[in-house]
Amino acid sequence: MPTTRFTSSRISALQIVLALAMAWILGGPARASDIPVENEAEYQQLLDAIRASEYTRQGYIEEQTTPRMIAGIMGLWAYAESNPLATPEQLGAFVTAYDAALAQSVPGDDRLIRSGSMLTAMYSARVAQSTVLEGTDKRVGQRALELLGVEL
Repeated sequence: MPTTRFTSSRISALQIVLALAMAWILGGPARASDIPVENEAEYQQLLDAIRASEYTRQGYIEEQTTPRMIAGIMGLWAYAESNPLATPEQLGAFVTAYDAALAQSVPGDDRLIRSGSMLTAMYSARVAQSTVLEGTDKRVGQRALELLGVEL
C-alpha cells in the first residue's frame, strides 16, 4: 500500500492554504439576514410567523393537519408572490376566500383527504370576486402546485 510522505514544504503550503481559507471564511463581513426587521413590532411579527409555521409543522407531523390547510398555505404563498404589494387585509381576505373555494371544490370531501382531492381542488379552485381583492391576481392554482413540486 503506497504511503504519502509529507515534507516540511508540503505541510507549510497546506498550513498556508488552510490559514487563508479560514481567514476568508471568518474574516468576511458579518451581514444581517435578508429579513427586513427594523423595529420591535416587526420583530414580534416575525416571531409570531415563525411560531405559526412551527405549530403547522407540528400539527402535520402529528397528523392533525388536513391537506386543505397545506393547500391553503401554498395558495397564500403563491398569492403573496404574485401580489407583492398586497396589504395584510388583502392577504387575510384571500386566504379566507381561497380556503372556502378549496372546501367546495370536491363535493363530499371538504377536508381534501381522499386520493387526488387536494390536487384537484388546488388546480380548480377559483376565488370569488371581492372588493378587497379587486386589482390583484387571484390565479394561484398552478403556482401553488409548483411550490409543492407537482406538475400537471
